[in-house]
Amino acid sequence: MYNLINTALAHTGDADGVDFHHGFGMMGDWGWFGMASGWLFMILFWALVILAIVALVKWIQQAGGGRDGVEKAEKIYVCKECGYEYKDKEWALKCEEWCREHKSCNLDIIKHGTPPTKNE
Repeated sequence: MYNLINTALAHTGDADGVDFHHGFGMMGDWGWFGMASGWLFMILFWALVILAIVALVKWIQQAGGGRDGVEKAEKIYVCKECGYEYKDKEWALKCEEWCREHKSCNLDIIKHGTPPTKNE
């Protein structure tokens, strides 16, 4: 019959009547601290992976949309006569009536809007 020796414990033995161990076991000579630090480093690793993913998503959103892409788009009303843009529908209707009737813009009305954007 063969006498098999566990390689992890191959260096244990008795030298001059004193037992010695070289620390080649599963956790070495670290004991419970080695196991606890392993968990700590695993949690730290996954936290860094998650932070990197979040940072990448935010960077893609900023690069893609100028704004962060989450904001709700505002409704813009446009005067059909002169093209001025208004956030309120009533100002757009007033501008449209004035432009149609007088063939010009009213400064008191257009101060509530923005000039038309150029489409190139």
